[in-house]
Amino acid sequence: MPPRQKSLNEAKGPSIHKGQKSPQENNQKKSLTNVHRKPIYKTEFQKKIIIQLDSNGDKFYCDICPDKPQLLRKNVDNHCLNSLAHKNHIKKEHKKDHEDLLKRSEM
Repeated sequence: MPPRQKSLNEAKGPSIHKGQKSPQENNQKKSLTNVHRKPIYKTEFQKKIIIQLDSNGDKFYCDICPDKPQLLRKNVDNHCLNSLAHKNHIKKEHKKDHEDLLKRSEM
């Protein structure tokens, strides 16, 4: 008896509906977006106070501020430079670190 031929649907592999991306396309997109990003941390002090919330690196929070505000990646520098709550809650031993961060952010 001859081997059974695969039906047309079985030969194609897993089906992908219109507008849906294959797993390979999703992985390629993720890897491309993370490759071209600038690092947000300008100093070691900033690494300690700005904490990443998600695996993509899009959401962060400020560990210094009392309400732990959530920040988008594009707003991290603005928060460190201009937030009054942030400036008012920096401890005395970190004043020099914060001034160094301000200098580097201006560049």
